[in-house]
Amino acid sequence: MLQFSVPNYRQKEIQWVCNVIFYEMLGIEVKIKTSSHANFILSNGAKSIQIANIFFAQTQENWLTLESLPTQPLNIWQPINFPNFPDFLINSNLPIIFGDSSFKNNENAIELGLDIFGLAFFMLSRYEELVITERDQYDRFPAAASLAQKENFLTRPLIDEYIEILRQCIKKVFPDIELQNKKGKILITCDVDAPYDPALKNYPFLLKEIKIDFTQRNFGVSAKRLINFFASRFGNYNFDPNNTFDWYMDVCEKYGHKIAFYFISDNTAGKIDSCYNLKEQYIQDLIKKMTSRKHEIGLHASFNTYNNFEQLKKERQILSDVCKTLKTEQKIIGNRQHFLRFDMQQTPNYLEQAGFEYDTSGGFADAIGFRFGTAHTFSMWNWMKNEGMKLKQKPLILMEVTVSNYMKLDFNNETLEKLKTLKTNALRYGGNFTLLWHNDKFFTPKNKSFFESLISSLV
Repeated sequence: MLQFSVPNYRQKEIQWVCNVIFYEMLGIEVKIKTSSHANFILSNGAKSIQIANIFFAQTQENWLTLESLPTQPLNIWQPINFPNFPDFLINSNLPIIFGDSSFKNNENAIELGLDIFGLAFFMLSRYEELVITERDQYDRFPAAASLAQKENFLTRPLIDEYIEILRQCIKKVFPDIELQNKKGKILITCDVDAPYDPALKNYPFLLKEIKIDFTQRNFGVSAKRLINFFASRFGNYNFDPNNTFDWYMDVCEKYGHKIAFYFISDNTAGKIDSCYNLKEQYIQDLIKKMTSRKHEIGLHASFNTYNNFEQLKKERQILSDVCKTLKTEQKIIGNRQHFLRFDMQQTPNYLEQAGFEYDTSGGFADAIGFRFGTAHTFSMWNWMKNEGMKLKQKPLILMEVTVSNYMKLDFNNETLEKLKTLKTNALRYGGNFTLLWHNDKFFTPKNKSFFESLISSLV
């Protein structure tokens, strides 16, 4: 077993990030010991890899302050004597968050100027979100405020690239160490915000939509709305444009994918939450059908739960009780926050206390990419208790509403190629391409074809 010497401060933080990098991502165990040495040292006695320790050293006196954030603009890592550089990176212009581009290599030792472990803690814990106070209208940390967006590396999994550098060093210095090679997956998720047309329960809204249809001379659309309205009174939702569930499961199963469907179980913010109730027969039939086809049921925690433990716990229990009543044998282990409202200081702790095993809210609403700097599932950091967690994070890489509403992109071939590149970046180092596509966003055959093209292959 390799030994890993670490500084004798910030022990909990360093222990957590070492566990994530070595055990969860590289698949090896190391023996951690404290040392008076300034840097991190991985060794077997005769050989060693020394890795710069910048972040933890420099923040001893200014932890969680603006002064502790990286200096911009960032430098670029381009060592000319690194083996195979830059073949294994997404782009040769690798941003240096902490450290420098120095690289010394001899027969028995490597000295690396990049602070891999400092960067990993900074990104995986979302350190900057506790320092920067900027929030949007929904109390969300915006992508525009992040270092990744400002320095233009949000669409590349920077942590995964840094760890690949470490992997290459380990393979060179310790060739007998077996490192795991994960194979990435496409993880498809669906937030069930509107399982049917909300206008069915809102007559003024229905009339308003029909009036707009007539003004635009969309008489066929108007006719479908009226047919759906009357058919739904008799429990027939076959005419509902939001009822895409059978097609959705069919196309995903065609390519070997299962969907995680996240349902809202309670309403804490009026119409902004949902138009349905889990007691409705249509909803219960959906849950039974999804379960019978081996898809996952999870919680889509309502708008005001991100800072409310009791409400989170209540909503998980409501959904669990419904699944038990329906005899689905579904254990509610996964969650995604409605509107992606997520407070890094509070929400992870409340989710773990409420009994969840994983969360998958970890993306920005206003930009696609790698909020945590990785596509890998990993154990989260608990800022409230200052310790590592059992709760896993499955980072959300892509939400279709981000593409259409925030980025103002059409679902055309150019956009498809952009999203396929994002998928390739996520899968390249064994991470997962986790995407969110709502059931009510398959407006046309073109939308369906676009989605199918995106999920049809791993590369």
